[in-house]
Amino acid sequence: MCDTWRDCTDSSDNKCSRPLFPPPELACEPIQVEMCSGLSYNTTAFPNIWVGMATQEEVVEILRSYKSLTSLPCYQNFRRLLCGLLVPHCTPLGSVLPPCRSVCQDAEYQCQSGLALLGTPWPFNCNRLPEALGLEACAQP
Repeated sequence: MCDTWRDCTDSSDNKCSRPLFPPPELACEPIQVEMCSGLSYNTTAFPNIWVGMATQEEVVEILRSYKSLTSLPCYQNFRRLLCGLLVPHCTPLGSVLPPCRSVCQDAEYQCQSGLALLGTPWPFNCNRLPEALGLEACAQP
């Protein structure tokens, strides 16, 4: 599937190149995911098309599997990316900004070796995220 997860064993989802964009004018809601509080924004909107999740409760369940990563030296970079993907920034106009591709690439560069030691491959396809070309194209959580 062409989303931000790398979940195809044959890497066929890496061939997806077009960035995803959410439907316009979603209703913003306060961030309720504890791990994602304290970022540069405090509102989000669902459903989240980048990861196929309908609610923040689903995000909490997914994040439980990432608790072991809090000990990694790259955790803050990884947290910014993970929260930016799972709990994206909702603007006052009701649009949702995914994290910029550079946020994903920075986290991948910093975290890949630590994840490899844990036997965990890099889970995201950074090419599916927009580049920071315009002011409102993406977020730097």
